[in-house]
Amino acid sequence: MVALLAALLEPEDVSEEEIDELLAHAASFAAEEAFAGSGTRGTRRGSEVGPWDETEAGWPAADLIDLGGLRIPRETGISVELNGGGTPPQLLAVTVRKEGTALQNQAYHSSGEPQWEGARDRTARDVLSRGGKAKEWSGRIGPELRCVLPVEADLMGARHMSVLMLGCDGPGWLLRCTVTGSDAESGAQETWAYSYVEGVVVVPSYVPPARPSFSPTGFGFTPVPPV
Repeated sequence: MVALLAALLEPEDVSEEEIDELLAHAASFAAEEAFAGSGTRGTRRGSEVGPWDETEAGWPAADLIDLGGLRIPRETGISVELNGGGTPPQLLAVTVRKEGTALQNQAYHSSGEPQWEGARDRTARDVLSRGGKAKEWSGRIGPELRCVLPVEADLMGARHMSVLMLGCDGPGWLLRCTVTGSDAESGAQETWAYSYVEGVVVVPSYVPPARPSFSPTGFGFTPVPPV
């Protein structure tokens, strides 16, 4: 970076080719640092920041909504929707809405090996196959996908929708979160969606009832993230 600044201050001493090479090196270095930062953040999950596992002692004793497999923060101004599907019907996700942003949370059992990288790859391929765009980014939660999906024109004439895909590997689980609305469009690191995900507690020991139910504590897990 010092060499690049010197080149910009004294262009007569450095050729354009050398400046291009310095810029390329700086961009590569910045990318490496960004992903190194994500790795460092990942090592702090469960000790300093969330999402949390139920066995970890660091998560704050905040007011949480117990959904069985997930405990989500209770906040003023949010609405909570339970999303079901399958045969027989069962709860698959929970969507939290606040001030123009929708945040859908899905939890999955895993073998213990990191699953989010593979899930990102499958999601990116699916988005591209539908004519959308998907870019991997180093975000506040870690590696994420910033997507643009083609949709039918809305009342304002918009034909594309921004979608932010967040994910976090924990001990024996994967938490995948889909953000739409204002927080997905802003791209800022200090949005409500990020802070909310950091307050979620995953409960992998939860065993769904033998007969699936749409009661508030009927949220379970599925073993493999869907494409």
